[in-house]
Amino acid sequence: MTAPTSNVPQFASALAVDGDWQQCVDSAVAEVHSRLSGGANVAFAFISAQLGRHADAIAARLVEQLGTELVIGCTAESLLGVGREVEFEPGISLLAGVLPAATLTPMHLMFERTPDGGSIVGWPDELIEAWPDDAALIVLGDPYTFPADLLLERLNVDRPGVPVVGGMASGAARPGDSRLILGRNSLAEGAVAVLIHGIKSHTVVSQGCRPIGRHFVITKAERNVIQELGGKPAACRS
Repeated sequence: MTAPTSNVPQFASALAVDGDWQQCVDSAVAEVHSRLSGGANVAFAFISAQLGRHADAIAARLVEQLGTELVIGCTAESLLGVGREVEFEPGISLLAGVLPAATLTPMHLMFERTPDGGSIVGWPDELIEAWPDDAALIVLGDPYTFPADLLLERLNVDRPGVPVVGGMASGAARPGDSRLILGRNSLAEGAVAVLIHGIKSHTVVSQGCRPIGRHFVITKAERNVIQELGGKPAACRS
């Protein structure tokens, strides 16, 4: 657990796109450092699936350059950052923060089958009892090995009212391809998480798109591929 002494909360984000993973890390960290007046004490890193094979080295370099062991992250099919979206290119999206008066508890959660059913394990000892009233949990999981629905179901019963935000790693073609980041290490299964308390957290659900232009009726499709809009090839519509 870490509790920063800074009195000013800050966040900074960066998006670096480059085939050289070292250059990506260096560029992203330099950008967030330039916008933070103090050293970050927590960071969230999302790396493109193309860089997944370098996850161990990326995690270690992020920790060393950011100056904090509390880095969590995962691989992603596409990246968002600083008003830009990147698909099909190697890159890193980084969000770093300085949280005053906050206590941060990182963890690696796993799913285990038991005679009584499935169970989520890996909770730190200090979280076995009641959680602080202002606690919030951020979770990033592997979709092949971690049942997010079970986690939410159990938290709704055991920790009602605790905000839970996050998502699942993406871009993996098969089990074992996803990578999660926890500190200096990358993991291939389970979920990485951080419990935050000592500050008030607010969650926001944002609609990712809005309609533009005229509406068209889908007149031909194959599974998830739209082939015709209003009786004409979709690719020709403008």
